[in-house]
Amino acid sequence: MLTTLQAPRLKALMAGGSDYQSAYAQSRNEVLAVFGIDPAAVDNLGSLFDMRINGGSDQDAILLATSAILSQVARTQAPGTETAELSHLISSIAADLADHGKLSSSDLQAQLKTAAVQIDLDGVRRNVETYYANRGIALAAPRFEEWLDKDGSGVLPRRVIPVNGLVFNNVADAELRQIYSSNPVKVTGLPAGKNVAVSLTGSATLLKNHRPVSGRYTTAQNGDVFELQDRSLGFSQQVQSVLRVGSSNIGWQINSKQTGLELDTTYYPLSNSSNGSSKTIPANKLIAWKITPDHTFNAKYLGLDIQPDGKADDRTIHTADLTVGIYSDDAGKPGQQLLSSNNLTDLFDANTTVPSVNNGQKGSFLPASLQYLLGSSGISLQAGQTYWIVLAPPLNNKWGLSIKTMNGGTTSVTMYSTDGKNWSTCSGSMLSMYPGSSYCSSDYSSEFTPAIWLAR
Repeated sequence: MLTTLQAPRLKALMAGGSDYQSAYAQSRNEVLAVFGIDPAAVDNLGSLFDMRINGGSDQDAILLATSAILSQVARTQAPGTETAELSHLISSIAADLADHGKLSSSDLQAQLKTAAVQIDLDGVRRNVETYYANRGIALAAPRFEEWLDKDGSGVLPRRVIPVNGLVFNNVADAELRQIYSSNPVKVTGLPAGKNVAVSLTGSATLLKNHRPVSGRYTTAQNGDVFELQDRSLGFSQQVQSVLRVGSSNIGWQINSKQTGLELDTTYYPLSNSSNGSSKTIPANKLIAWKITPDHTFNAKYLGLDIQPDGKADDRTIHTADLTVGIYSDDAGKPGQQLLSSNNLTDLFDANTTVPSVNNGQKGSFLPASLQYLLGSSGISLQAGQTYWIVLAPPLNNKWGLSIKTMNGGTTSVTMYSTDGKNWSTCSGSMLSMYPGSSYCSSDYSSEFTPAIWLAR
């Protein structure tokens, strides 16, 4: 490709009186300048005819880099007809060079710069090495990445060489969903005047000399300082990023703090959303379920595997309107309220897996289920004592809450109250679900309770 770009300019220079050697060197340098390459920065630069994609020198890397740029422009400008577009592109650049010795079209200049940013580095390397591997040749593609201006800075080359002494300190026991910053690392020991390529993989934000970098690529020289910033995830989850400086990879991890379930009534054979049953909590009714811990612990999170069943309309109250409470037991019914919370959380999500009771684990928590933070200190629950988990809708609502419950593993009497003091089971009492109607169903009197869990 590069020799095709050079030929018309070489002829024009010789037609203008230049000798071959002078015309060749000038036209070669002008072709390289189209791609932002300073010939003086190329080690052992020879002729464009000597470049080989399967070589290992600077000029071989330049051939692969410039070919990738031109192919990317053609692919972007004419998807599906890249071959024809590539031929037209090369002809246009060659004609411009022949007349002016440089690329005068600002539109083409912009396309080349954009293409360099867009190129999939791993994809190019993989394609080249796979091509030769399929022909029985083991080959490492030349370091074409050094000659691609991935951040639009104009700095070329950016060498892919080892950079020693860079270490990020991992974060342990991170608070959940908080922003953390890494320790700064400083680039030193590079050969004088050399720049190295810098790239980031992962979700972190890259800071260079204390300023955010736009995109995932930049360059580094001696004295540059790099930091990473990222947000921690949910319980027991890890977020990881890798900063590549030159050819050296520096990993950074944020490991969120762990937790465990101290009480878990999930009936695991039926603990997926397809096995839930739809119900409606009667309007103006508090609903309560009984729990009895088998050991003493402090609970900071409470979960009910309950979610809206998709049948709600504008008359139905929303989960954000609900309050959960933990009550003492008073002769087989809820007694005094010990704690209440309407602080909904979603820290236990589909990606969370935590230790549970009986050496088990609970994972893939029900999406959009009711999860509550029980204050900053939580609540101490005692072994062998009975407590009631009470779910309370707003007392002024007129309609029921349509829900789907995931089955818990123990049967329990479900109790209702209109004032939080007088409690009864559904059996034998008429509970109004909707205005002007009375409703009582054995569906609520004795059944599989929703799965209930408490975490420390």
